[in-house]
Amino acid sequence: MARSFGDAGKSLGSKEANAKFGREKAATGLRGEQYFRDALNRAGLDDEYDIWYSLKIPSDPHNRNATKYSSDVDVALTSGDKLILVDVKMWSAQSSYWTFFGLPFKGLTPMIDKDKGWRLSSNMAAAVDRYKKNLPGVTVEAAVIFVPTKPGGSAPMVSFLKWPGDIKSYSSQDGIRRIKKSLGRGEDTSPKLRALMGKMVR
Repeated sequence: MARSFGDAGKSLGSKEANAKFGREKAATGLRGEQYFRDALNRAGLDDEYDIWYSLKIPSDPHNRNATKYSSDVDVALTSGDKLILVDVKMWSAQSSYWTFFGLPFKGLTPMIDKDKGWRLSSNMAAAVDRYKKNLPGVTVEAAVIFVPTKPGGSAPMVSFLKWPGDIKSYSSQDGIRRIKKSLGRGEDTSPKLRALMGKMVR
């Protein structure tokens, strides 16, 4: 029987998130994650798959000195020995975003900062790597899914935007279709996968 674990956007409602991202950005991220939770429920995925919210990125089981990540995975869905990790974004629909030879653009403007470097996070690439290392035999995939900034609105055009680790971007509707295609028919989450996911929920 499918179940949900954790709270959507839990970490973004904290004082730490307000300090790190600013109150407005943290509130926007929280709305985005809650919107996506509701979209998953409307599409019936909460009846078909186990859904996990606000997850830690696990340590490297083979290297104690490897980087320890404090960032979150917004949502994960599991079925059998399959896991898909989701990063939820709420960006303005007034622009289109795309990648050309590894360089991300907003419209015709490169998304690069002379001081900070690339503006696209490698968080999901790191998450995929760590979950794979902790879950041999489990199929681990990831997607970055964009939701509208307001109910009934549109998400930005992102179908040509790729993130580090060759992770693709989707609108919420396309992302839900991708999840269903990747996970297939709902099955009980395998014991080893369920055990790790339970430890990762914040």
